[in-house]
Amino acid sequence: MKPCYKILGLDRVLKEKNLSNKQLDRLLGGWSVSRVAHIRSGRDRATLEEVRAIAEALGVELEELRPVKIEPKASFFLANLPFLLKNKGISGRKLAELTDIPSGTIFHYIGLRHGAPLFRVEQIAIALGVDISALGLVTEKPVKELKRKIKKYLLSKLFFLLKERSKKGLTVSQLSKLSGVRASRIAAASFQKMILSFEESQSIAKALGISFEELGPVEKEKVNWFDADAFQERRNKGFFKLNKLADLMNNRKITLLWLATSAGVSFNRLKGLKTATVRATREEAEAIAKALGISFDELGPVEGRRAYFRRETYCVLDCLI
Repeated sequence: MKPCYKILGLDRVLKEKNLSNKQLDRLLGGWSVSRVAHIRSGRDRATLEEVRAIAEALGVELEELRPVKIEPKASFFLANLPFLLKNKGISGRKLAELTDIPSGTIFHYIGLRHGAPLFRVEQIAIALGVDISALGLVTEKPVKELKRKIKKYLLSKLFFLLKERSKKGLTVSQLSKLSGVRASRIAAASFQKMILSFEESQSIAKALGISFEELGPVEKEKVNWFDADAFQERRNKGFFKLNKLADLMNNRKITLLWLATSAGVSFNRLKGLKTATVRATREEAEAIAKALGISFDELGPVEGRRAYFRRETYCVLDCLI
């Protein structure tokens, strides 16, 4: 961990030179005005390289800025915390209640976004009933595996099952209590606006007294974080604008929900395909054609490419016709 410094003389030097935070930011080449303001007020610490850069930009000696070295507090990343919680069946919110630590902070620890100070590590270990060493303490941020994927399922028959059971008095709220899955998630999944994990799907099936297969599960993959290989694979796939889909559905009086259920495509995605604001993959287009009992060419497919632009960790998708 790099040593950091509190710059005690920065405010005085800027006042003497009649410079604002914005002007200093420009001299530094665009660090961000808020960052400069936080260093000036002492809220943020600066590295030795940053202190030297500020001194050079202001044309003063390093000593004039009066940098004071601040020893960083020891913090630890809890590499094994996600696995311990899963094995013990404890949610992040439950752990927050047990430890009296804010839930947002707990989720940062679980996602390995922040390290935890030693006293909080001890709190978590006591709450979980394990030794501190079992939490897998490391001082450096662990590198996440980019290709870790979680299997999720689109429950194509859930809507009809709920509709049938509602006649017998079963509500979504009651099903939520029986299955332990939130009512909002069940409702969204029934309209195919959400994909659920295998555990959630199995809990719903058990509460309904049916098998997992009777829910009509269609396996989907949700990537937890940026997957470079999957990114390139998606980039090179062909995408199709289905020009005749809306006319076919209107002429046959076919609803979005029926077609989404029959083709195994999510409701929201199909809505976009109908209005031609979304491009379909070859597999999706063929599934829709099969559900409608027509050939692929009868959908009026026009191949278009999706352009992907990566900026830092974000991907901005744009459709090019």
